[in-house]
Amino acid sequence: MSSSDPRYLLFAAFVALLLPFVPSGRFRLATLVLVSLIFYASFSPWYLLILAFVTISTFSLALVFSAGGAERLRRPTFVLSIIIALLPLLSFKYLGGMLSDQLLTQPAWLSLLNAALPVGLSFYTFQAVGYLIDVYVGNLEPERDAVRFSAFMSFFPQLLAGPIERAPHLLPQLGQLGNFDYTRVVAGIRAILIGLFLKVAVADSLAPLVDSVYSDPRSFSSPDLALATIYFSFEVYADFAGYSLIAIGSARLLGIELLQNFAQPFLSQTLPEYWRTWHISLSSWFRDYVFTPLQFQWRRKGATGLALALIITFTIVGIWHGSGWKYAIFGFMHGLLVSYSTLTFRARDRAWRKSGVPMNLVAVWRAIATFFTVTLTFVLFRADDVATAGWIYGQLLTGPIRGITLPVLWPSALIAIVIAGDLLARHRAKLLEESSPLMRWAIYHVATLTVLSAMLLHFIQGAQHVRQFIYYKF
Repeated sequence: MSSSDPRYLLFAAFVALLLPFVPSGRFRLATLVLVSLIFYASFSPWYLLILAFVTISTFSLALVFSAGGAERLRRPTFVLSIIIALLPLLSFKYLGGMLSDQLLTQPAWLSLLNAALPVGLSFYTFQAVGYLIDVYVGNLEPERDAVRFSAFMSFFPQLLAGPIERAPHLLPQLGQLGNFDYTRVVAGIRAILIGLFLKVAVADSLAPLVDSVYSDPRSFSSPDLALATIYFSFEVYADFAGYSLIAIGSARLLGIELLQNFAQPFLSQTLPEYWRTWHISLSSWFRDYVFTPLQFQWRRKGATGLALALIITFTIVGIWHGSGWKYAIFGFMHGLLVSYSTLTFRARDRAWRKSGVPMNLVAVWRAIATFFTVTLTFVLFRADDVATAGWIYGQLLTGPIRGITLPVLWPSALIAIVIAGDLLARHRAKLLEESSPLMRWAIYHVATLTVLSAMLLHFIQGAQHVRQFIYYKF
């Protein structure tokens, strides 16, 4: 069930009410594991086998290579543990597609690999790999309680699409599981409500417009292609930020604080700042476990080493999203752009300051330029393939200007609400909490009615099932 599905909300509320009545300790953790596995099995019971394989192998091998045995065996065991943890992800996400291109007929096992990627596999695999690295380098003692580790790996609010949790952050909190705290519960409900608004009212409303254009781009004008691309930027942002807030809010109901995953990325003034505020749990994972080791290894190469580390890291980020060339190119483009922005920022900043242009205007220009740069790269992300993306780029740059067929007014209103909300969150973070009870409850009621109205409207228009979150497929 999708996290924006009313059934999920009832499920999360049931678990939040149940856990305080379960004896604390391992029994409460075991109950969490059980309900998490039931939740995951609702997508497919077969997914449980893959989750169990990654969980058991990660837990066991971490104990082996940290047991203090022969040093010469420690590194090989660690490498083996990483390979085993990544094996399901590599098999389902990449191996099946690569072998299919080489074979005329597909054996049954290859057809299985080419089936839909098990939901959440990328996210809990990266969680497992991060845990193994933290244990190996000495940042964390290996977890010796199998139930506690299983709760860490299967925690249902963030199991499907993150945030990708770090063991040093989540494992200690599991001791507070189910402890009731009024302030935290209120904050959790507020996060869920905002997340539902972003997902249902914004993302699910913009999605049909984007789908109509990108399913047949050659039937639309250049202005329509430009609008659909802008709409997609806000669709994927509202969709994923909405999921993250629902996950964070659900975890708060259970006494757990998950990592922040978005921090107003479309207000960023540079590409590096954008990636520090977009899908934070993933970008920080790659920063810590891929970029930093590469940069340290090539530290004597100066700017060249920095650029190489960035380009390789972002190319891997692109490949993480999928096996197609479009994802690799998407990541490579961001590697180049982030390298350029990082290496030239000081010079460009000095030029702006010498120009006499007010820095407030410069900040606005930087935010606009960063947004449209990111939005243009999203063409590769959304198009069916590289060739289609190339054609769309050509139309955006040189295509004839014809009439606009997409609606503009109400999508612009939704986008304006998102931008205004981000501005308030960045500059007046405590505005809602500090406002009068009457104002708060008025906002809560309006947001709730908007979400319910959007759900009803989508149903009337024919969307008789809840739209899955975009990042479920990654």
